[in-house]
Amino acid sequence: MLRKMLIPVALLMFALPAIGQTIGTIDVQKAMTSVNDGKAAQAKLEKKMKAKKAELDKKQKDLLAKKAALQQKMALMTPQEKNKKLQEYQQKVMSLQNEAMEAQKTLQRDEVSLTKPILLKLKKITAKIAKKHHMKIVVEKSATVFSAKSIDITNEVIRAYNK
Repeated sequence: MLRKMLIPVALLMFALPAIGQTIGTIDVQKAMTSVNDGKAAQAKLEKKMKAKKAELDKKQKDLLAKKAALQQKMALMTPQEKNKKLQEYQQKVMSLQNEAMEAQKTLQRDEVSLTKPILLKLKKITAKIAKKHHMKIVVEKSATVFSAKSIDITNEVIRAYNK
């Protein structure tokens, strides 16, 4: 009997601090890709990415053609020439791989520089909307196990951002 009474009392003790506190959620990724600045940043990044990919693909195609030509000529080469040509080819392959990794790093830096101001503005707008709704905390929607649609302020933040 005592045990049956203690469980609800214990649950109530843990629930009391949450009573009266308003919590909101926001889908930051959705907001980033839905606001006009986010769409423009995404388009700019995609344009850069496609241009660099086309450049790297062309270089890779040229390298593969050189490899095929080298393989055809190898039967006529001396062992020293074969080694020299293979080393040159390997250096070109490594150079292309390094260029691809550097391009990836550059795109990541560009993404950060383009999205950072958008995130800061989203944060300010989220704070204003949270105050308007008397929210004590707003959490990333993906970090929740469950959240009611009524506490999701994502669309309101997107509308406010685009004004």
